[in-house]
Amino acid sequence: MKSRATLIRVASAFVLLAALSLVTAGAGPSAPEPTAALSAPTFASPPSLRHAVRVSRASAFRRAIARARAGQTIDVLGSVRIPGEFKGFNRVIRGGVVNVVFEPGARFTGMGGNRAPAVWITNSGGWRIWGGAITNPDGSGLLMYRTPGPFTWTGFNVSNTGYTCVAVYPVGGNIDNVTLAGVAGTADPNLAWDPHGERGTGIHAFNIADAGAGSGLVENTTIVADVLNQATGAGVEWDMYRTGPNDVLYAKATNLGFAVPGTTWTGDAQHQGAGNVVQLWGGSSPPGGSLDIRYVEGDNIQGRMLETRGAAAGADYSNAILEYGVATGPILQNTGLSRVAYDTGNTHFRLGVVAPTP
Repeated sequence: MKSRATLIRVASAFVLLAALSLVTAGAGPSAPEPTAALSAPTFASPPSLRHAVRVSRASAFRRAIARARAGQTIDVLGSVRIPGEFKGFNRVIRGGVVNVVFEPGARFTGMGGNRAPAVWITNSGGWRIWGGAITNPDGSGLLMYRTPGPFTWTGFNVSNTGYTCVAVYPVGGNIDNVTLAGVAGTADPNLAWDPHGERGTGIHAFNIADAGAGSGLVENTTIVADVLNQATGAGVEWDMYRTGPNDVLYAKATNLGFAVPGTTWTGDAQHQGAGNVVQLWGGSSPPGGSLDIRYVEGDNIQGRMLETRGAAAGADYSNAILEYGVATGPILQNTGLSRVAYDTGNTHFRLGVVAPTP
C-alpha cells in the first residue's frame, strides 16, 4: 500500500494548480501581477487510513460504498478497476461524512452503454473523495444531476472519454454545496455523439449548468478545472442562465483544440465556438446568481481565454467577473478569430487584471 504521504501528494497535485500557477505566472514578461485579494483554493488532506475499510476488488468497493456510514473511511487500493455505470454515491449520508480515498492506479472504466457516464452522481450528499481516475471511450466521464450536497471530490483525473469528461447539470433540481477539482481532457472523442451542427464544438472537458427548461441552478459550487489535452469544445463551458449564487471557477488549459484523426475536425471551429479556456453562454442569471472566475490560464490553445459569443440576445453578465487571467503560452491559434483574447461582447461581463489585454 502507498504511504499516506504519497496519497496526499497525489490527491493534492491537481487541486493546487491555481496556487502553483499564481507563483509561476508572474515569471513571464507579459503576466500581470495578481491582486493581493486573490487567493488559491485549499482543500483538506486525506484522512488517516489506519482504521479504514480497505478494498482490493470492484465488488468489495461496491459493497463498502453501499454499507458506508458517517465517520467511515474507505481505502481503495490501486489495483481496483470499477466497470460499468457506477451510481453508488447516490444517497445522502446522515449525521456526517464518508471519506473515500483512491490510491494511485484505482479507476472507473465505464463501458456502461452508449454515452452512459462511468460515474453518475445524483441526490448525493455527505461524501468527501480524494483521487481516482476515470476513463470511458464508450461514454462520458463524471455526470452530476440534482445534488443537495455537501459533496467534494478533489484530485481526480478524467481522460479518454467518448463524450464530455465532467458534466454538472442541475437536472431535476439544484446542485448545491459541491466542490470538484481535478484534471480532465479527451483527445479521442466520438464526434458522432456531438449534437451540434458543427461536430467538434459540443464535447467539452468541463460542461457546467447546461440543463433544459424546468431544471434547477448550480449554486454555492466551486469548480477547479485543470484541462489537459482536450481536442474539442471548450475547456470549461458554463451556462449563465442556470447560475445561482456563490459560484466560483478556477480554470487552466494546456493543449486545447487539435485534430481528431479519421474525422473532419481540425481543431478549429469554423462557425460555432470551440478552443476557448472559458466559454460562457445562455441568458442572464436569475436574481442573486453570481459567477466569480478567480483565475484563468491558457497555454497552446486555439481559441480565446474567455468567450461570451454564445450569450443570448440582451443577456446581462454583470453578475460575473474574471479576476485574473494570463496566457503562459500561445493562444488564438485559430486564424479565423479576431485577436481579442477576452471577448466580453455586450454582456457587461467584468474583467479584472488580465493579459494579454482584451
